[in-house]
Formats: sequence, C-alpha cells, structure tokens
Amino acid sequence: MTFQPTRMDLLTRERASRDQFFRLVLVDGRFELDLSKERKGRGYYVLRKKEVLEKMRKKNPLLRFSKSTDYERLFRKMEEEL
Repeated sequence: MTFQPTRMDLLTRERASRDQFFRLVLVDGRFELDLSKERKGRGYYVLRKKEVLEKMRKKNPLLRFSKSTDYERLFRKMEEEL
C-alpha cells in the first residue's frame, strides 16, 4: 500500500487525490494554471469537474487573492483541459 496524498477543493471543500484537481499558482499577483503540479508558489486546488468550474465562474472565490488575473481566460483553459 502506497501513500496517496489528498488535497481539498477551494470551493466545495471536497477531498480527493491530487490527480483529480487543477492546481492554480499565484505568481506575481496573478493566477496561472499549473498542469505539471510542480511550480513553486502558493497552490490552490480546484476539482476537475464541470459543475465545480461553473460554480467557480459564478462565485469566484479567487478574487480576494488576485484582482489582476484574467479569470475568463483562466476558466477557459481549465475547461479545455477537462
């Protein structure tokens, strides 16, 4: 049995294995999608589910951390990776 690290979704607070999430990294005051999950910086995790992305678009809890991010572009990138 190997150790499987879990992460918590920023919006739903649901826990799952790391491979079921998008990782967003705050770099120079802007969020970027980290597909390699290895970039340095504070990571925020979002479940790879269409309904979670729709809620993120609606509520956008990331705004309190960065006002300069192009969120529409970020959400489009995440939807393309689903």
